[in-house]
Formats: sequence, structure tokens, C-alpha cells
Amino acid sequence: MANWNLRFLEAGFREFLDEAIEWEDLEPTALGVAKQALNQGVETLSEKQYFVFQKHVLEAHAVDRCIQCEEEISWHEMIDVHRNGGYCIVCMRRHESMMRDE
Repeated sequence: MANWNLRFLEAGFREFLDEAIEWEDLEPTALGVAKQALNQGVETLSEKQYFVFQKHVLEAHAVDRCIQCEEEISWHEMIDVHRNGGYCIVCMRRHESMMRDE
């Protein structure tokens, strides 16, 4: 499991949150917490809000590493990797190519 706290300052984190919010997949409480994290910063979340953020935003949508090649996934790529079942774009293309060849 990733230590997400170390990655909140990386490029693309705000964009990840914005995409997670726009994806309209979050329950109302998680949506409100994600919006607060985006607009005011993760550090403004209470302990209970951070728990909701970690469980319903990060654990549900963030992917630390590709499930096949284990390369670290940037925040910019995470929503797509999540949608692709945990595969990075390179592994997903490889997988799709193998499926076409069968």
C-alpha cells in the first residue's frame, strides 16, 4: 500500500482530484471531502474526513503501481489506470495487442 501522504505534493495531484470529482463515482460524503481537499488542501481535513478521503477516494481510485510491470503511476495517469483495471498504458496496449492476436 502506498504512502499517499508523501505524494500529495507531486505534479498532477490536483488534476487527479479534479478528475475523480468529475467522474461522478463518489458518494456524497466522499465527494464533499474530495472537493475540500482540492480547494483547501488535504491538510485541512479532520481525522474523520481524512479516513473517508483515504478509503473512498484514494483506495477506490488511486493506483500506485501497474499490476503487471509494477512501474510507479503518476497522478496524471491514475484515473486511466484505474479504468484500465490497474494496467499502465504500455501494459494495457500490450494486453490489447495480445487479445487481438488470439
